[in-house]
Formats: sequence, C-alpha cells, structure tokens
Amino acid sequence: QKIPHKPTGIVSIQKDPSGDSHYEISSLAAWDFIQSNDEVIARIKAADVLVYGSLVTRKELSRATLDALIKHASFKIMDINLRPPFDDLNLLSPFIRKADVLKLNLEELFQIHEYFISRKRDTIEKMAHAVMDHFEIDQLLLTKGGEGAEFYYNKQRVITQTKPTKVIDTTGCGDGFLASFIYHFLSKVPIEKCLESAVRYGEYVASYEGAIPHQD
Repeated sequence: QKIPHKPTGIVSIQKDPSGDSHYEISSLAAWDFIQSNDEVIARIKAADVLVYGSLVTRKELSRATLDALIKHASFKIMDINLRPPFDDLNLLSPFIRKADVLKLNLEELFQIHEYFISRKRDTIEKMAHAVMDHFEIDQLLLTKGGEGAEFYYNKQRVITQTKPTKVIDTTGCGDGFLASFIYHFLSKVPIEKCLESAVRYGEYVASYEGAIPHQD
C-alpha cells in the first residue's frame, strides 16, 4: 500500500563499543497510516499467515487497521520489538493475546514477565510458560542471541544451540531467523528442523554487514 505524501520509514542504528545496537525510529512514516480496504482484506484471507510487529501499533490509524485485519487471518504470528519509546506493554497486550505464535527475544521475555507476572526472575522455561498462560497463547518462539533459540508448544520445549560464527553485524538476524522459521513451519517440516534452520539462517545473516546479506 502506498501512502501519498508520507515518507518511507527510516531506522538509524548506532552501535556501542560492546556491539549492541541502538535504534532511532523515524515517526510519522507511511506505515503509521496503513488503511484497510477490500483488497487488503482479500489478501489477508488468502494468506497462509499474517505476521505483524509491535511497532505498527504506535499510531492510532495503523493500530486500528491491524486490529480490524487480524480477525480475517487464519494464522497469526506477532513479532515483539520493544524499542523505546514505542514499548507500551498495556497497548500491546491485546495484540499479544490474539497471536497464535509470539516471537520475542530473551530481554523482551524478561520485560514482559516482570511487567505482567512477577519482578522475580525464574528459569527461562518457567517464565516462558508463565507468559503463555497469562496471554493464553499456545506457541512461543524465543531467540537467545548467541545461545540459540527455543520453541514452546503443547507443553513441549525444543532447543537449538548456535554454532561458532564470526559475527560481523547482528542487524536483521531476528527478521532472517523468523522468515526461515515461517518458511519451514508452513512447509510442515518437524519443529526441530524449523528451529534448526532458523538458527542457522540467523547465523548466516550475522556473518555479513547489514541486515540483508549480499554475496558477490
């Protein structure tokens, strides 16, 4: 969807000496003004999965559009991105509850658990199950940076570890990870293979500069 007279969204990324990224997300971008129409609804109904992020909820119009479109989706994956100042968990709570799969990283798990459940940290597994129970969601996809990833479903826990990788730039790793996971998930391969492939692709993205690897 093209939004006339509104700029394409821009994110400035600054890295500190430890290699961690800090994001400055431009406001009043085109994606703050997404609107629903018959064509969009038809596309949502035809899609195998609707993937939505948390940042799109920062402005009222796109937030209302997402809320209206979710009911037309057959399967929904929410990718949490708690980027201050767009990290109002009360605002995000209804959208978490509507997800079939919640994807988040370890720090986001800690934040959500602390805000909604308890300030006392527990094991990762217990915190993940507590978040799932609180929001009544059946599946949770957790990335752990250099420690791999976990997937929770049907009271089961699947874990994949990372392999030694020369990390150049972690920008885009989470998106690449999720794209790979969804591709294999929709292909109905075993969950262990979905997670393994996603972690391997995240490592691949991390071994290149920039969010999208370019090869000669």
